[in-house]
Amino acid sequence: MSHSILRTPLLACAALAAVAAPAHAQQQVADEPVGRIVAVAGDSAVFNYELDLRLFSLPQELPPEGAERDRFRRAILDQIVDELLLVQAALRDTTIFVAEADLAREADATIAQEQARVGGPEVFGQQLEEAGFTVEAFRQMRISQLRKEQLISQYLGRMRQSRTPPPVSESELREIYQAQLAAGSIPPRPARITFDHIVMPTASSDTAWSRALEEARTVVAQARAGEDWATLVRRHSDEAGAGAREGTLGWFRRGDMVRAFEQAVYDRSLSPGDIIGPVESPFGLHVIRLERIRGPERQASHILIQPTINDEDRERARETASAVTDSLRAGTSLSGLQDRHHDASEDRRLGPWPRDSLPAAYGTALAGADEGDVVGPIRVEDERMGTRWVVTRVVDVDEAGQYTFEDVRAQLEQPLQQRRLFEEIVAELRRRMYVDIRLR
Repeated sequence: MSHSILRTPLLACAALAAVAAPAHAQQQVADEPVGRIVAVAGDSAVFNYELDLRLFSLPQELPPEGAERDRFRRAILDQIVDELLLVQAALRDTTIFVAEADLAREADATIAQEQARVGGPEVFGQQLEEAGFTVEAFRQMRISQLRKEQLISQYLGRMRQSRTPPPVSESELREIYQAQLAAGSIPPRPARITFDHIVMPTASSDTAWSRALEEARTVVAQARAGEDWATLVRRHSDEAGAGAREGTLGWFRRGDMVRAFEQAVYDRSLSPGDIIGPVESPFGLHVIRLERIRGPERQASHILIQPTINDEDRERARETASAVTDSLRAGTSLSGLQDRHHDASEDRRLGPWPRDSLPAAYGTALAGADEGDVVGPIRVEDERMGTRWVVTRVVDVDEAGQYTFEDVRAQLEQPLQQRRLFEEIVAELRRRMYVDIRLR
């Protein structure tokens, strides 16, 4: 594997170190021979200038000279070695793919942000020149960094999907809880509310739906016949901003999209370029073009066709919501009403939710509501979904206080499990691959 895949060229590293490091750090770097190998990880070498660059680009102060500094340098070197091993493991996994065009676009976006931050392209270019390298060298450095990050992220993601995290004992979690409580790291718990709800979209008439379905079928036929996709998006899509980005949705995984859309694009018989649809979702009708497949990820673009909604539809939705509210107050089964009226893409229960961060319409309607209260119908305006009507029944109300162990157990357990799984994965890679630490 070429070293250029992983790291910046020597000149760029030296220039960056000269810019980022304080004077005493520059002197320490200068005192060491340039190019001395401090570690070997698999088929890659780590040089002293790379370690020093990482050390002096850290946001925190370095420990003083001596044993503490040596331990810190070794810990940072171990991090670099672990990254190299993870990248090499990712490159051997044929299901992991990094799109170079995406990396280039993100690097260009970084350059644009930096240019805006420092006062324009000329100032940015001058600063790079003074540091000893060019805009293109900076761009390639950023692409290299992004490539490494994506490879590691995808590899760890695959490992987390296929492996069970190491167990964490109850006593460990309680010890962490008590320590964080004593240190003041666990903030006070705000007043919270838990409620079941019935979310009812404003539905279009059967006539409007039939027209939208006919339009969607026509678009599918035109796309399959080879008509220009971008033109079709601009002509037909009801999604805001779709024309400017040609309907693209970027990369996504299972769970990122609504169920119907996800089921359509994850059909195993599909290939990039295939046209799918019409697919019905709570947003309307989708005509989908599958763009790319990358392991568990998909990239697609779509045309969204939404049936028109008129005043009669809105009034019918309001009347339905009022009738559902009356039925719930009269003792009708909540689950039965949800089965008949609730938007299946929404959770049936929300909370515990801090009262002070509820969406505006909910917060106003539920202010002062107590356990068992039925509140509604609540009118909610959604930019993508239009007018929706909501009926709620309060399940539980918690006054402000201190978070209990059970409240925060999951937040304590998950990071600890993920850290131990990471350590387990890296330990296995170190056993399987050659590692030689030569730090003096």
